[in-house]
Amino acid sequence: MTPSPPQFEIRLVCRESRTDVTVEGELDLATRAQLHSRLQSVIDDADGDVHLDLAAVSYIESCGICEILAACATLLDQGRTLRVTRASRQVARLFEVCGITDLLADRGPVEAATAEADEPPQRRMQRRCSSPPRGSGRAG
Repeated sequence: MTPSPPQFEIRLVCRESRTDVTVEGELDLATRAQLHSRLQSVIDDADGDVHLDLAAVSYIESCGICEILAACATLLDQGRTLRVTRASRQVARLFEVCGITDLLADRGPVEAATAEADEPPQRRMQRRCSSPPRGSGRAG
């Protein structure tokens, strides 16, 4: 008997000034379209910022990170923000490896103390995403 695939669920709670999005399960190529669709509907239909709870995400691939970053950029263009309010150990580790811990609401005191105080995290992310990769040979 083949084991059933892990459950994947996205829940939305609309609040006065933000929308809370909770994701559970594995965030990979098979579930990417669901995340894209739900985040896009929040971007299109709700006002305010987006708080993303990834504490119950047991596995995440780069395509999940791409969807989160794309939503972050779209919201930033609209003067809104996306903030990851909670992250599982796997998600937090991947954010660290990718250099995108600025999206995490609970960054450690050392990182918070050394961050550019006047620049919002999403602006730093936009700047990083638009720069050529380190070691690419292109002047930046």
